[in-house]
Amino acid sequence: MTEASAPTAAVNELPLLLVVIDDSDESSVALAYACARARATNGRVALLRVIEPDSFMHWASLREMAEQEAIEEANHLLARNAADVVRLSGRDPINFVRLGNRADAILELIQERQDIVVFILAAAVGDNPGPLVSSLARNLINQSRVPITVVPATMTEADIQRQFTPVDDADA
Repeated sequence: MTEASAPTAAVNELPLLLVVIDDSDESSVALAYACARARATNGRVALLRVIEPDSFMHWASLREMAEQEAIEEANHLLARNAADVVRLSGRDPINFVRLGNRADAILELIQERQDIVVFILAAAVGDNPGPLVSSLARNLINQSRVPITVVPATMTEADIQRQFTPVDDADA
């Protein structure tokens, strides 16, 4: 299911864990973490793909055509990731596609959907934490009404699963 970019007052019956799906390597780590957390906390994953405007499109008809193509590609990308979400979390995700500035789109969605309880992303490997984490440092942290979880991009699926495996009192 893909929600339109128009505001929605709908509220999901389960808490939503928001993940931005982009072309970065760390996006898959954030997704795996969100799925494990959703399974452990009886939540549901929400996938967001933000299409940032192309500043080179000056002709309205070309811009509209490019936007429609980008929306179709975004829906295909979310559909491919949905299979992983079902496998890892046990539930279908809720998909969102938004046009605009990434940080603004994230904040707007968090404000619109009161059932979003956490925003999860992964930091890039290396000296640069990645564009989304950098944007967070500048804009989102002080404006978000939900906690933001930053996952190291170096986490493996086994590392993630250990985070949500109950500890037996006998082992503690």
